[in-house]
Amino acid sequence: MKSTITLSNRITVKLDIIRKASLFGANLRIPAPCIRQFGSCLYTFCDLFDLMNTTFCPLLQAGGKVCKCPLPPTSVDVENVNVRIVRVKVPPFIAEIGSGTYEVEAHFKDRFQRPIGCLKVEAEVDMRAYD
Repeated sequence: MKSTITLSNRITVKLDIIRKASLFGANLRIPAPCIRQFGSCLYTFCDLFDLMNTTFCPLLQAGGKVCKCPLPPTSVDVENVNVRIVRVKVPPFIAEIGSGTYEVEAHFKDRFQRPIGCLKVEAEVDMRAYD
């Protein structure tokens, strides 16, 4: 990851979370909603950073960076770093249907709402592992 600008609350981040699934051979893409400012929502950068610091900090620290927002212009290159996702206890039936492949896209815009970057990640999530 490389940033040539300071990432602060002047930057907005539109997060799009998609649950990928298959039903009777058909590939489905199910968008996660924004509920109480959690999920596929619009965030300011530092607010999202604070919400997800257990995910972001190990990545930054593995690259020798300080885990603090705002982030100055920097470059981070890390591989094979374990990150912790926010742990949420859910009922067993939700854990069953919620587990699977997720695609997350983050679209960054400057204070004038001009696109300045994006990030796309695909991850396997097993909510049943918390039982």
